[in-house]
Amino acid sequence: MNSTQLSFPRTLLPDVTGLELEDAYCADHEMVAILRSTAPEASCPLCGSASTSIHSHYRRAPTDLPWGGHPVKLILRVRRFFCKASFCERRVFTERLPGVVAPQARTTERLTTLLQALAFALGGEAGARLAKRIGLATSPATLISLIRRTSLPELSPARILGVDDWAKRKGKNYGTALVDLERHRLIELLPDRESDTLARWLQDNPGTEVISRDRSERYAVGGRQGAPEAVHVADRWHLLSNWREATERVFDRHRGRIKQVILPKPEPEGKLAAAVLPAKSVNRRRKSLEEKRARAQAERQARYEVIRERYAKASI
Repeated sequence: MNSTQLSFPRTLLPDVTGLELEDAYCADHEMVAILRSTAPEASCPLCGSASTSIHSHYRRAPTDLPWGGHPVKLILRVRRFFCKASFCERRVFTERLPGVVAPQARTTERLTTLLQALAFALGGEAGARLAKRIGLATSPATLISLIRRTSLPELSPARILGVDDWAKRKGKNYGTALVDLERHRLIELLPDRESDTLARWLQDNPGTEVISRDRSERYAVGGRQGAPEAVHVADRWHLLSNWREATERVFDRHRGRIKQVILPKPEPEGKLAAAVLPAKSVNRRRKSLEEKRARAQAERQARYEVIRERYAKASI
């Protein structure tokens, strides 16, 4: 195995106290850094008692963030300690390295954070392809496993709650999305749009003071049942959406008249006057559009005939 001695700054390694860099080298296109734990004592993970009695030493070899597209491995020389607490069931425990690597993990914490970000952003297959480009050896199954093992954040009471529907299958199946509007964070996805489902969730998660929703009667009933003291409001998006829908209905109702009306340039006095187009002008414009459609259709038909003719010759 070919190896090359390296000398690189300590700042490229995990920034934690209690770790001392002993050696670093490059072997078979992989960078290796050997670190030794120098903490004077360690705490038992079961009872929390501090111990200075060393039982033995062992090595861990987690993978770290790549450097310049090359994989990096850390060789960690850590220790096992005796637990001197008489009430503790664990007689020997291994030294923990918070901020560096989790117990029994094969990757450092900062590499795990990076892989989680790739997994949540791209998923398994695409995430694995991008990871390979930046020097990370991982698989789609590993990224999917990281997503499944990531714990959900603890729910905190939402003082201002946004309630809206979301489509599992547009036009077929819908659920309800609940958003904490103060933190701008999705907190729950309900399986349907029923008022009873929303009322039960509000009763199980008290603390809502304001409910921002659309004009759905189901959400109105569910909000009143689950949080009777909450104030119901319409957010800006629904107000603008409702205004747009109402405006479109008005213009659709008078579409025929709108097509006949134009607004000319302002007169010198600054007054605007509506003028009605003559029927002849309207007919001339309609005739021009019909001629344009006919020309386009004729061109498509001509191309079709040429294609059929060339296909017939090629088949002979």
